[in-house]
Amino acid sequence: MTVDRCAATLTCCAALASIAACSQSPAQPMTAHVATSNASPTSHALPYRHVLYVSDPIDSHVDIYPLNAGGDPAPIGQIRSGLQTPTGMALDFSHKLYVANNTDNAYAGYAKGVPEFVTVFARGGDSPESTYWQDLRNPTDVVIGSDGTVYVAGVGDGYITEYPAGSILPSQHFRPPSGNAIAVALDAQNNLYVACTTANAVFEFQPGSTHGTNLGLVLGGEPHGMAIDRHGNLLVAVSAAPNSGSAVDIFAPGTTEPAAQFGGVFQPFMIDLDKTEQHLYVADIGSGNHDGAVFEYAYPSGKLVGKYTQGAASAAYGIAVNPAAKPAGAHEQ
Repeated sequence: MTVDRCAATLTCCAALASIAACSQSPAQPMTAHVATSNASPTSHALPYRHVLYVSDPIDSHVDIYPLNAGGDPAPIGQIRSGLQTPTGMALDFSHKLYVANNTDNAYAGYAKGVPEFVTVFARGGDSPESTYWQDLRNPTDVVIGSDGTVYVAGVGDGYITEYPAGSILPSQHFRPPSGNAIAVALDAQNNLYVACTTANAVFEFQPGSTHGTNLGLVLGGEPHGMAIDRHGNLLVAVSAAPNSGSAVDIFAPGTTEPAAQFGGVFQPFMIDLDKTEQHLYVADIGSGNHDGAVFEYAYPSGKLVGKYTQGAASAAYGIAVNPAAKPAGAHEQ
């Protein structure tokens, strides 16, 4: 199965550092006309089931959208409290939302000298109930294991910080053999996958191990967000920006060449599957000038069924689906 990449000519912009920002807008792939709405999001009585969370690191907020809506739906809720340059996000099995905040400046709501943190929101909550901050430097992504262990990728120092279930104190702090960790994912066996910039590689860490193995994936750019489906296929957002060729690459277990590619994106960051694994959501920050979008693909066909552009979606970096796809054997609360 092969899905053609976008063949549009893309404009040149500055290279990605922590959060990319370019002065020119990329060419946009052709899409079907979609309806829009002028509805205003609310921060009260937030929905938490069957929704899509999208982070906007430019304006420091998270918008909430209806799930599997197709087209271009407007936000139906918003979170602003406890956020400063929000990037990657994840949900645990009790529907708590974890948000990595990739800021270089101390946030006034926390102790002086604590510039980087992960905030946790109870389901339906719009203010944080807890915060992770120790041993973090420019966190960009977070994932929670079936046992409650929290893993945070920090692109600032390239390390992974691990927190035991129920604790905000880290148990260990380790890094991949090369490159800076920017994204993390877990499979059904709790193997940890770490995408690394500069090295342009994905490493696999077995449970309990701090020594990663380079999977040797053939990538056409920087690896960013990842997802793993119930069949063990590894999905990797690959950014070639400012050049053409960005896509979501799909690798069958044990292979190094992509079996399929979903194109049309410019600078994709985080990705997520819904619980049915029939929809894949891709956060594309664009050039960093609110010209990005969230792409909704039918999975595994790769057909584009929706493109979110309103609200945070126009600067989408992080993404989280509720209910999300869960590893085999996990129990949702």
